Amino acid sequence: NQTDWMVKIEIKDIGDVIGVISASNNELDKKITEVGFSIGTKYQGNGYATEALVSFTEYIKQYNIVKAFLDISDNNEASKKVAQNAGYKYNKDTAHFDPKHMELSVLFHWELMLHSNRDVFFSMGCQAYKAKNYQVAEKYFLQALEQEYNQGSPNTDALCYSNMGMACSSYGN
Repeated sequence: NQTDWMVKIEIKDIGDVIGVISASNNELDKKITEVGFSIGTKYQGNGYATEALVSFTEYIKQYNIVKAFLDISDNNEASKKVAQNAGYKYNKDTAHFDPKHMELSVLFHWELMLHSNRDVFFSMGCQAYKAKNYQVAEKYFLQALEQEYNQGSPNTDALCYSNMGMACSSYGN
């Protein structure tokens, strides 16, 4: 399982590395990851950070990350704009200080839901089914059904029931 990422940000046309973007999963809940980015001063203000954050966020979805968040200093207007433009939402209820960096002002979470719990359980059911672990797959599809359906998700009740039925019939239940 991938839990930490660090990727350089570069301008493709000229190959210049202009920054870095990284993520690290929460130690208690591996479905939540903290994202951070940094862009060289002379490249700031050109949309590179937003483009990198959108692409990187899309990339980490494949690892069944449910929520990504950024901790942004209250006075860092540029990073707040990047987060907002990348679809992250400000969570005013998460103010805190970083004891390692007391020189920073108050930090706030900017969050983005990448998958619903239903999508994660459905994906886990598919993985178990592919591994021919049909009883485990059945349980994950059932758990997916118990989660709230989000409009637009392909994992409808009918699809969950269909996959659960295939898993059951594969082990003779």
